[in-house]
Amino acid sequence: MNRNQQLWSIVHITAILILVSALAASIWMPGERVLRFERDGISLFFSADRRMVFSEGDCIWIEWSVEGVREVYLNDQPTVGQGSARVCVSKDTLPTLRLVRLDGVEERQTLDIAFAIEAPVTYFFAALILAAALSGVLGALVLAAPRAQPIGAAGGRGSVGCTGRALQGIGALTLILAASALGLELALRLIFSTFGTEAQRASYLYTREQVAALDPYILALPLVEYALSPRREGHNRLGYRGGEIAIPKPEGTFRIVAMGGSTTYGFTPVDESYPAWLERTLQETYGYDRVEVINAGVHGYTSWNTLVNFATRIPELQPDLVIVYDGGNDVLPRETAPDCYRGINPLRGLDGRGEIVSNYNTGTFSPSALYRFIAIRLGIEGDPASLTSTSSSALVDCGSDNRTKADNVARNLPIYFERNLISLIGLSRIHDVPLIFSTWAFQQDAPGALPYWRAAVEEHNAVLRAVAAAYGIPLIDYAPLAPQTPDVWSDYVHMNSAGSRHQAEVYAEFIAQRGLIPAS
Repeated sequence: MNRNQQLWSIVHITAILILVSALAASIWMPGERVLRFERDGISLFFSADRRMVFSEGDCIWIEWSVEGVREVYLNDQPTVGQGSARVCVSKDTLPTLRLVRLDGVEERQTLDIAFAIEAPVTYFFAALILAAALSGVLGALVLAAPRAQPIGAAGGRGSVGCTGRALQGIGALTLILAASALGLELALRLIFSTFGTEAQRASYLYTREQVAALDPYILALPLVEYALSPRREGHNRLGYRGGEIAIPKPEGTFRIVAMGGSTTYGFTPVDESYPAWLERTLQETYGYDRVEVINAGVHGYTSWNTLVNFATRIPELQPDLVIVYDGGNDVLPRETAPDCYRGINPLRGLDGRGEIVSNYNTGTFSPSALYRFIAIRLGIEGDPASLTSTSSSALVDCGSDNRTKADNVARNLPIYFERNLISLIGLSRIHDVPLIFSTWAFQQDAPGALPYWRAAVEEHNAVLRAVAAAYGIPLIDYAPLAPQTPDVWSDYVHMNSAGSRHQAEVYAEFIAQRGLIPAS
């Protein structure tokens, strides 16, 4: 075998070893972790986008949906029955849901996340790839080394031969490195395209256009912060939950718009939220066959979002009546430090811990997955996945504050909640759209409802009653009417289908008795 053949053999063998090692690693590399069951009246879905992380402290995305329980806690923090979160894991803090069943019995469900740095096979694959690369480098250096010249050989010719062999060795080394890079490139593409999460594909594979076209749950909007994405299943082209909405409104249709947060959106199937039940109840029980109810609830909305949403998006729906169901999420801004809550900074009653949604994507979107992998890990490039319909904090410095959330809520009076309601009334009158306010209900005896939170919600309900009375707004005092039996709640905040139906029936009776819908 001549020298050129030896060089190419080294290149081929090295590239094959790297590719085989990377392929074996990708096959071994596990995907997502999913826990799902239905038993004893409980329905659980609990998942993580990865079942293995590199080391402790790495973060994963988890999702959960639980029905048939009284309370849900994520890593011992009270939460709702359905949601998603980014959590950083360690051996002692694996993602865990603590469920309190209807009979009061507790159980824990944990996602078993492994750590690659502790797996012996990780070191095997790393050593295999390193050995392949080193063997290629050493082989090239050996071939590039000068050979002993025959006695009497011309010095000039020997020196030319040495230079040629050095260049040949450098060329071989370059080919080996190029083959190694190509092998790693192909391996990363195989790993991320076959086993990677959507976020990983956005980070390392997708073009800017592909990232922009992803199906986000939320959509960044000016002023209102965010709305629901029309590309999400169960949403219409305007981003509202439910079927398509005719614009302009069909003649003879009486259109009701239900506004609020996730308790309006519903932790139920799309056709079993309270707005959906309200439409059917008004039609079937009270004979208003031309009534239509639009679900304009959005997870996380406070009275601020409702106010801006009403100003910027609701008038195009041509509503004949708007129902406002706010009060729970407005506790969150009051939990912040008093200097953040008061109007002495740009936040002015908004939750400074909250995040502002942005669809802006950064980075060069290089076609090389290997480059993007290295550049993002080293901080040279921004991560497109972390900037796609996600958020960044307001970053307003309000100074240090060691008070508890309970202390802050006691100091931060609901002045902005009241102001938003009054501003909403002003807008409704300008647009000639009647309003209905409703007090906000929750499961009173649920341990997850902390005392300061209960007190704050009661304050908000008192504000609703006072503002409605002062400005002549019809008020459905639903809080004391909401059933308190566990079988109507998905968690202590969100009702299930049965609870949503009860809420709709109370609202329908109120609307019918007040004659808020013309008989014709």
